[in-house]
Amino acid sequence: MIRSAQPREALLRPIGEWYVAGVCFLASVGSYYAYHYLFMTKSVSLVSALCTAFLGGLYLKDALYLSRYQKNIRRLRHYEIDPSRTKFSRHYVSLGKGFRWLPIHTQRLRDTLRDHNVKYVVDSNLFTTVRNFCTKHSDTKGLRRIVKLLNSNSALNPFRPLPDIGGNPAIHGIEPNEKEFLWPNGERVGHTGIFGATRVGKTRLAELIIDSDIKAGAKSKRDSSYDGNVVLVVDPKGDGELLKRCIISCIEAGRLDDFYMFHLGFPDLSCLYNPISDFQKITEVAGRATNQLADGGNSAAFKEFSWRFVNINAQAIKEIGEEPSYEKLAHYISHTDELLEKYMEKVMSEDDPDWMQTVDEIEADVSDMQASRAERSKKVIALTNFAKDVMVENHDPIIRGLVSALEYDKKYYDKLVASLLPFLDKMTTGKVKELLSPMADTKGKKRLRLRDAISRRAVIYVGLDALTDPVVAVAVASAMLSDLASVAGDIYKHGSNFDEPKRKKAPKVPIIAHLDEFNELITGDEIIQILNKAGGAGIMAHVYTQTLKDIEAKIGSPAKASQIIGNLQNIIMMRVREVETAKLLTEQLPMVEVSSVTEVGGTRDDGSLTSYSTDNSDRLTTKELPMIEPADLVSLSKGQAFMFKNGGELHKLRFPLFSADRVQLPDDITDMIAAMKENYQTSDNWGAKLNG
Repeated sequence: MIRSAQPREALLRPIGEWYVAGVCFLASVGSYYAYHYLFMTKSVSLVSALCTAFLGGLYLKDALYLSRYQKNIRRLRHYEIDPSRTKFSRHYVSLGKGFRWLPIHTQRLRDTLRDHNVKYVVDSNLFTTVRNFCTKHSDTKGLRRIVKLLNSNSALNPFRPLPDIGGNPAIHGIEPNEKEFLWPNGERVGHTGIFGATRVGKTRLAELIIDSDIKAGAKSKRDSSYDGNVVLVVDPKGDGELLKRCIISCIEAGRLDDFYMFHLGFPDLSCLYNPISDFQKITEVAGRATNQLADGGNSAAFKEFSWRFVNINAQAIKEIGEEPSYEKLAHYISHTDELLEKYMEKVMSEDDPDWMQTVDEIEADVSDMQASRAERSKKVIALTNFAKDVMVENHDPIIRGLVSALEYDKKYYDKLVASLLPFLDKMTTGKVKELLSPMADTKGKKRLRLRDAISRRAVIYVGLDALTDPVVAVAVASAMLSDLASVAGDIYKHGSNFDEPKRKKAPKVPIIAHLDEFNELITGDEIIQILNKAGGAGIMAHVYTQTLKDIEAKIGSPAKASQIIGNLQNIIMMRVREVETAKLLTEQLPMVEVSSVTEVGGTRDDGSLTSYSTDNSDRLTTKELPMIEPADLVSLSKGQAFMFKNGGELHKLRFPLFSADRVQLPDDITDMIAAMKENYQTSDNWGAKLNG
């Protein structure tokens, strides 16, 4: 700008540059065509015309800049992209348009709040009157055509309605020269927290990032060295638009064959997943199966007993060649004698094939009184006594554990596992049982194993249907995150190729995890392990939640909540209503100097009629203010955010809308998505095409 060298901007003022530019252009025309009236030669007039035209161009540029600036702080231009033509790269993610927030932007924003600048920020009285007229007479017969004309979203309509996005458009409009914002993948390894109130566009932002991640993970002929990525989307609430975006992006990227959809609410269309079948250490099974049990007060002891019994059963199930599952645990916890018999059969098959005859002989010596006192059958007592003898010889810890479980009084044993069995019943009831405890020979359905999915560079969508059954949803989420943490530990040590001979040479594949409604997924320390240590295994976690208090309330410990927040190197803050959440961003920013101009005037006289003087001046004062304040975050429009990244950089962003998709989905998937939208719809129309 012509006056850019001045110590202070003056962007909120009448645009006098229009008049100067007009005069310059008129002078240029006059110099060229009427040079003889100005006593100029032809050559001199040409030079004069060019100089005045150039000067007029500079003033016109200033005028256009000021005009665009003053329009932007009232109404932002519409921003929409075709999802089939989105930019993607394995090196970055395009987050829309934005700019780096500097002290000058703090100055501009504070200027919009001054009393004498209200007319540049608030709509005119005429505009307000017209809009009120349209609202009042929208159903009035005889005026509908006029109202329809005034409501049209045309640039020729000076009274077109404002977009239904709320907030203060000036927060983003203070920078007219916004540019496309590219987020390097190297910064995403530090994990990202996305905060925002309900219905401000968090899930739509997730769609944007997920779409880019899925398409960037497709193998390219131009770059054979790139081995793709893994995209994991966990959606507790069941957003139909989010699932639709995942499927369409997979179709456009050619990754539909590697797409897994696990959904508790639609078991007929879901793939199968056993959350406790894949592990590095057998003790992980007990942890995943008992994480959801209460551990406060007296419940802690019962949880420990439950963990012990599950661990014993899991070891035995593994040794007899079966796959641990919720169904098998529920069965064997109540029928430990059956499991002991199967395990003894495995142990004694070579040493003593006729061992059951010995058990029968022992059973014949057991009296009815012994069986009644122990509340066990004679066969169970005989099997237990035989197992004790074998245990003394073999020192087998599994036999010792199973025997100890059977030696408990039956009523006392039932009390110890009283909290475990109801939970296992929930995990093995109805069609949930088919999903979480699949048969080994299940045909016609995909089977989800995280290790196999990572090897295939798959896209995984997990719908937990938390609104219908929160207990099962949280349990599956906890087990899956524990499974992911276990796999991450394995990848950290050996790489992402799970083929043993080649593991040491395998590179770590990017695993991009998107955890929507993050607070609903926090049940234990597994998420802390992922955020703390899984970055070295290539995991990039993106957590979406409303407030900091949601995390604290769910995890039950402010210290652990701070531990989670401390591992989020990138913060994207959308509109929030809770001040403490806003301070996560604002308190990390420096103070900046903001200036203001104060008019000072006065008069002086010595009492005579002839000696009189006046003094008028502008005084420039500065004071320190936060770069942004919590109130600025409260005033954000939908689909906009502040981003804190790279150890101190603050950026202001606004995200694009997706236009209508052209890809046709199968009928069953379409019906499912429609049902999800009907039951729980989070896709609000925050970017309706009212942005002119």
